[in-house]
Amino acid sequence: MPKQDTTLNIIGQPVAKIRVKPDKEEANLHVRVTDVHPTGEKTLVTKGQLNLNHYKSHEFPEDLTVGEYIDVEIPLDVIGYQIEAGHSIEVTISPTYWPQIWPDKEIVNLIVDFSHSELLLPVINDFNEVRLKYEQSETAAPLEKEIIRDGYRTRNVIKKLTTDEWVLDDFSDEGLRTLTETNITYGSTNHNVYTIKEGDPLSAKVECDWTVQVKDSDIDTNVVTKSVMSCDADNYYLYNEMTGYSNNEQCFYKTWNKTVPRYYT
Repeated sequence: MPKQDTTLNIIGQPVAKIRVKPDKEEANLHVRVTDVHPTGEKTLVTKGQLNLNHYKSHEFPEDLTVGEYIDVEIPLDVIGYQIEAGHSIEVTISPTYWPQIWPDKEIVNLIVDFSHSELLLPVINDFNEVRLKYEQSETAAPLEKEIIRDGYRTRNVIKKLTTDEWVLDDFSDEGLRTLTETNITYGSTNHNVYTIKEGDPLSAKVECDWTVQVKDSDIDTNVVTKSVMSCDADNYYLYNEMTGYSNNEQCFYKTWNKTVPRYYT
């Protein structure tokens, strides 16, 4: 889109109306709206997605007709955002958005008819027209806390050249803190790894390792979990493992395996 001559205030829920033609009987459609700065930098404004097999009904999904255009309407995330003058709006459309959306079992190509597609933006430039319907909300004061361990997060994208795999490695330490009034200490960490091989949607895999600690002056509890999700063309495969500790002694252990048939996903 061309650069904006004036400031644009987007407040509400944008909607993408798209005419699209799939080359497979099952497909997803993801839409992203981006603010393109004069420097070339981009800021994600809002996004949304639709499983195209549900475009008529979520209750009764059905096969798509290969090579036939369909008209879909995709509500995007509600947003309050200002596009400044001199910036431009970019709309990106794709059949996948890993790892936010699990990929289709086959590589899908979509053809978009832009002459019958549009982005509807809720724009308010006169804020005198905006009326609040509710009184200012009241919230309780935050609990007093003592920080034992600061939290931090790392998020890395890795390309394995020898295996042609993409890895998103996401680690978050939520820190450790004590509620001074109750003397309860709590904290957690989580490590999530998303892996997929270039050109192979069936290689998608997610591994999640989490720990949660809660303790006071009498007891120290820890829960450690591991979850793995993978797939083939017919099923999703889920593995879960949970270990519980009380005062550093293991008191619980269990594993689960579950197979979930794919149904228009």
